[in-house]
Amino acid sequence: MKATKRIAARAGWALSAALLLVSIAGSARAQDAEPAQTKRWAVKLGAFMPTQGALRGEAGSVCLNVGVDYYPHMASRPLNGDVVFGADFYSSSKNGKSFTCVPLTVKLLWPISPAGAKMPVYGGLGTGLYFVNTGFSSGVTEPGLKVILGIDITDKIYAEFNYDYVSGFTNRLSEGLRADGLSVSAGMRF
Repeated sequence: MKATKRIAARAGWALSAALLLVSIAGSARAQDAEPAQTKRWAVKLGAFMPTQGALRGEAGSVCLNVGVDYYPHMASRPLNGDVVFGADFYSSSKNGKSFTCVPLTVKLLWPISPAGAKMPVYGGLGTGLYFVNTGFSSGVTEPGLKVILGIDITDKIYAEFNYDYVSGFTNRLSEGLRADGLSVSAGMRF
């Protein structure tokens, strides 16, 4: 029964990822073409805070968060959003045990604030694969979702809040773990 639920959950995540990729590949060109943006890359640095108690006990309450995003500025805008490819690195070490998570995601971002706002706010959703290593598990790959809220402080500097929701797994001690968490970071686009 447990195995069936796990397979069904993974199939649901895989279907979600496939639908997002199909919408990206098959979407039509946006009717309101915006001027091409010149910034294609972004780097960010911040903190990742696991929200699941067992993982927080193993990894600590605050982890390093380093990330890079690529903005391809595609002519087609699925669901009228901007496509961004991202890679993050969450890491900590506590009591001789280490935690590392590397999410590789595809994200869609939309402006929230009105056009011409001094400090524009944006939001988004993403999906991808999360590669997780903990003190009592290694090499776990799980599907996950990401919810994004950000603010452009200048045309280059931004602040971003992300919540990662990751499928659960069991470590060698038969503990159920989830790599869910909140990340807060500051970044620069170039």
